[in-house]
Amino acid sequence: EFHVEPEGARVLYGSGLDIRVLLEGPPADSVDLVLAKRSPEGAAGLSPDEDVLPMFPEPNGRWRATISNITAETVYYVRTRKARSPRYVIQVITVPELEEVRVRITPPDYTRRPVYEGAVPQGGIAGLPGTRVKVSARSNRPLSGGRMTITANDAEDEFRMEPQGPGANVVEASFTIRDSGRLDLKVADAEGQESRDVFTAPVVL
Repeated sequence: EFHVEPEGARVLYGSGLDIRVLLEGPPADSVDLVLAKRSPEGAAGLSPDEDVLPMFPEPNGRWRATISNITAETVYYVRTRKARSPRYVIQVITVPELEEVRVRITPPDYTRRPVYEGAVPQGGIAGLPGTRVKVSARSNRPLSGGRMTITANDAEDEFRMEPQGPGANVVEASFTIRDSGRLDLKVADAEGQESRDVFTAPVVL
């Protein structure tokens, strides 16, 4: 008898999942985790191709295997000898997640101050008038673009964030500091789905 954990799951696009099983009955010499993708025809069909991962023994009759970089809905089951567990489904959450936002802050030439490049400073994005800021946002999914809005003095300026290249998971946009305000940004994946999270930071003149 197989006790599989988890019995199905929902995971973020590109993440991994540990599968464990407790076997009841005669000891097993080897246990396999079998993976199959959903077929293009629909949820009822399965791809004829299956991937087999060996599971590794743990104490007390348990076995474990790790599925990495899950990018499509996947069906899995555990087998040993001629016995097999029921099938379970891994569903993929495809909405892009904001993983990191970085900035390159370039002061005006006359200040002779150094360029800052890295994470957004704790106090926000600050600079003298004319400071140029490039904002880069990284996601767990390939991106088609993003939207960055600078709000200052009850006015909004919107900037389109462009991907670094085809299939890239980083988008960029630049603006010039002219007033104090607030920066908000979201990213969109290759299918046009926007991130649920909005990154926000103060802009200080």
